[in-house]
Amino acid sequence: MTDADPQDRFRRLFEASFDDLSRFVRRRISDGEDIVSETFTIAWRRLDQVPTDRGEARAWLFTVARGLMANRRRKDARLSGWQPPEIAEPDHTSATETRIDLARAFARLSGPDQECLALLAWDGLTPTQAATVLGITRSAFGVRVHRARRRLRAALNAGPASRPTSQQRTRSPEGNPP
Repeated sequence: MTDADPQDRFRRLFEASFDDLSRFVRRRISDGEDIVSETFTIAWRRLDQVPTDRGEARAWLFTVARGLMANRRRKDARLSGWQPPEIAEPDHTSATETRIDLARAFARLSGPDQECLALLAWDGLTPTQAATVLGITRSAFGVRVHRARRRLRAALNAGPASRPTSQQRTRSPEGNPP
């Protein structure tokens, strides 16, 4: 293997994944350019650990970026006291009522429910890749996404309302933790 091979592989990884990774980070935090940059720096340093399959490589990059965002939230919380994680608001520019209703229902979901659904719908990951990003098993992710979809349907059926309290978000309709 020549010295140009790793550079070429990294260039292809960067070109194929930059836009997807940027959107992934922007949906979760507003000022994420440094997260994207640091993610690719880590990818360069650990290029031998990055999967060669494009989909698996995206999941690997998303996992690294998610960890970096969690580290930033922990650091910010230590510096300024605890604050809930920043979740980017859905884009409400659509003129259709259906999209507005869906965005409102999605906004009423808990952060973990939003994350599960976003990894599949917005980021285009497979359930296995999404489970990898979250650091859980495929079956555990299946349970989480099933519950998130059920809660999204309930929020859609409930119509316009305020965001549920943290206690409501952490309990299932039966009163048990999700």
